Amino acid sequence: MSHIEEEFLKIEKDHAWNTLFHKLENDHVIKTSDKKNDIALLNINRGLNRFRDVLPYDDTRVCLTAGSNDYINASYVEVPVANRKYILTQGPLQATSSHFWQMVWEQNSRVIVMLTGLIEKGCVSIIPPGTLLKPTAHKYYTI
Repeated sequence: MSHIEEEFLKIEKDHAWNTLFHKLENDHVIKTSDKKNDIALLNINRGLNRFRDVLPYDDTRVCLTAGSNDYINASYVEVPVANRKYILTQGPLQATSSHFWQMVWEQNSRVIVMLTGLIEKGCVSIIPPGTLLKPTAHKYYTI
């Protein structure tokens, strides 16, 4: 049994998920107390955020290069032990879909992993089958 499996079983046995969640939340507050997300809160960008409480920090956000506004709700995350850098972003809104694909293109992203339920707030949150086979025009790109 791996260390991760042992930890999981211990948390399950002790019914300690709430304790762990609160510890992670407190650690996050301590580590990010000096972080700012002023750019995400600008009036011009507020409608580009799916949630009011999930915002990129100014110093780790992804900036778009083309267009009049460089904002997208996306952040770089480095994982030193894996020697990798990832981008975390919200699921695109209808109004931000072109920004999402622009970011994928500009950042030369090779893999997209979506972590969500198939239906979110009553809306299907997956790309419908077959739509990727048809060219779709976005602001600066055709996919």
